[in-house]
Amino acid sequence: DGKILASAGNDRIIKLWGIDDKYGQDNGVLINTLNGHLAKILTIRFSQDGQMLASAGEDKTIKRWHLDGSLIDTIPAHSLKIVCLRFSGDGEIMASASADKTVKLWSLDGKLITTLQGHQAGVRGVVFSPDSQMIASVSSDRTVKLWTRDGKEFKTLKGHLAPVCNACFLADGQTLVSVSEDGTAKIWNIDGTEIKTVGGPINGSTLLGVKPGQGIVTRGSHTTSCDLTSDLKNLLVKGCYWIRDYLKHNPTLSESDRKLCDGVLPELLNGE
Repeated sequence: DGKILASAGNDRIIKLWGIDDKYGQDNGVLINTLNGHLAKILTIRFSQDGQMLASAGEDKTIKRWHLDGSLIDTIPAHSLKIVCLRFSGDGEIMASASADKTVKLWSLDGKLITTLQGHQAGVRGVVFSPDSQMIASVSSDRTVKLWTRDGKEFKTLKGHLAPVCNACFLADGQTLVSVSEDGTAKIWNIDGTEIKTVGGPINGSTLLGVKPGQGIVTRGSHTTSCDLTSDLKNLLVKGCYWIRDYLKHNPTLSESDRKLCDGVLPELLNGE
């Protein structure tokens, strides 16, 4: 409901903060402190109804909490660190992604539904499609894999030259954006067709996340945020706006690469 913020990190502690007027005049009032993890926390996620918080990290467990700070349960989930948690949009499934090369799907009562196996290296992230019927996982093996809700792999997207950090479905559910340490974002149709590649290594930075209404962003951290609701056109426009100076002035680019965004931002790229 946008009234509580959760924070976690290397100190193995989760803190819940009130960011609504009902908690007083000063936003950021500490509500609860959650203790229990035995190692660094790498991912936290509120359930869709906002009544539960899930956390996971280097201790290889998933902990589920009530917002009053009480522990619901501890799930011994993976054999290596857990790097990402996601709830499906319909609120019925929780997904966990791990360095052990798997994604696991869990029911809301904490029981394992199925394990998604197929990546050749650690999984870096997982995301559900808008209708919750499809799952995308990304990996250090440089691929994106698409799965049905019941755990069947139906497509592997190949093309990135370095580990893939995250992926997001567009609102139409038929288009996917993946971001990689190779400095690019790739836009795909879910049938496996690559629609466009945007970006490239720019000033030594790494393209790691896609944020709502902001197109493509660059950060020097492996912490990514990915909740894309912009449509494809908006993503392309803002992505091309971001790299316009690079396309125009980098002397090492070929003419074909320099024209990557022609027709998207012609007035900017042509200096008009």
